[in-house]
Amino acid sequence: MARFDVVADLSVLSTDSRGWPILEVAANPMNVVFNVKMPVKNNSFKKLEIVSQETPLRVYVNPEFDEPDEWEHPAGSGQVFRVASFAWSES
Repeated sequence: MARFDVVADLSVLSTDSRGWPILEVAANPMNVVFNVKMPVKNNSFKKLEIVSQETPLRVYVNPEFDEPDEWEHPAGSGQVFRVASFAWSES
């Protein structure tokens, strides 16, 4: 499995109606790993490790760092999985 910190196939779309940031990972069957550090609140960040799939993946980042995010696979399908992320504070 390839590991990259470069996010060439990762897009920040906007926020959803809840105010959650939305990320989308382009389809790539090579299982590229994206390490993402997303700011959430109070100088806290979520560390997401997202692996590309054969179809696009959409990630809804929950701003509550101790609650799971939602991963929609394939993107736009309505199939949503709750996935926990790591969180830490910058203080």
